[in-house]
Amino acid sequence: MTCYGTYTAHPEYSMTPSGGYDDYPGQRQMLARWDSVYGVDQTAQDWYTTYYGGQGFYTAGDGIQKALDSGSLVAPLRRAGVPASVTTYLLAGATPNVIGIVNENRGPSDGVVFISSALDTTGIATVGGTATVTDANHLELGWNSTSAAQVAAWLALP
Repeated sequence: MTCYGTYTAHPEYSMTPSGGYDDYPGQRQMLARWDSVYGVDQTAQDWYTTYYGGQGFYTAGDGIQKALDSGSLVAPLRRAGVPASVTTYLLAGATPNVIGIVNENRGPSDGVVFISSALDTTGIATVGGTATVTDANHLELGWNSTSAAQVAAWLALP
């Protein structure tokens, strides 16, 4: 990346294993491509090379496909499927305003994950229910009262 006018390599910031570093395997595991549905945010600096790979004006990167090829779990999980004996529930947030990050803005999302992705049932044999919490962003899904009530209802808790 270019910082204060000088290009400096920072392989430790890469989503893909690079320069002996592999600092984001957990983040990389949940990547999936939605660019054919929602496009790519073209307002960000170096958007093209960040997403597709290459040398941009300020940064260089490998792109999303290399990150997917380096260890995403989404496709293998979808192929393996969830057994029909396991009832699965899907919960999504719908408020794209996580403070402190660049929020997902190309389609309905919780600020991090597209609602379409969160509620995707590919590979799930028995869907017990889906819900979208309109007043929760990605982080708030963990403690939002509507989220908690929905999970409790699914679990049939008092």
